[in-house]
Amino acid sequence: VYLASKYDPSGTWYPRDNPALLGDISQWLAFADGITSTASAARLHDALFYDFDIDAARAGAHRLFRVLDEHLWFGEQQGRNWICSASHPTIADIACFPYIILSEEGGVPRQDYPAIRRWCDRVKRIKGFTVMSGVFPAGPGKIAA
Repeated sequence: VYLASKYDPSGTWYPRDNPALLGDISQWLAFADGITSTASAARLHDALFYDFDIDAARAGAHRLFRVLDEHLWFGEQQGRNWICSASHPTIADIACFPYIILSEEGGVPRQDYPAIRRWCDRVKRIKGFTVMSGVFPAGPGKIAA
């Protein structure tokens, strides 16, 4: 919220002039916190040996991924490409993306979540997207199902 408020004068990423969209974004920011405590916790367990209940973390991540995958699928049916109702990505997409795209490092595969995979490809195609360790650029061509 801070970075979008400070560095995005257009208000595209965090549109303060749209109360309904702000509510939508807030809901998905809270959802992202759940991804942090599940998929990210699984990564910390596997990579850095944090003492987490790994079975609970992975099960929680899959539960949340199913919710998000269904939400994204229904959005696609309505012509929406992003988590929120905006016609463009918001900070909700940015908040959810890193831990989802890196989830396999914690033993949480994404192969059963086709809408999430398509959304990840869309995020990686956002103008200015920069890859990081473990996150590779989207391939050329059409986004696969």
